[in-house]
Amino acid sequence: MSDASMTDAPPPPERARAESARAEAARRARQQREAQALRDNLRRRKQQTRARTTPIAASAVLPDGAAAQDSAHTPRDDTPST
Repeated sequence: MSDASMTDAPPPPERARAESARAEAARRARQQREAQALRDNLRRRKQQTRARTTPIAASAVLPDGAAAQDSAHTPRDDTPST
């Protein structure tokens, strides 16, 4: 028998189970990290969207803050005029 044939043999069952348990734990940990990263990205995108659509945030970004606030408080066209 050559040394190469001995290295090609499958590991003993108890070692194979331990390796598969470690691989499973690593896979679960990786999935949890990826899921957390996706949740963080979604939260960040929602915050950015809110910041862009909120009149107060828009007035802080625009050079003329008063104009941004006035446009947010203009009367609607469908309100009855008296």
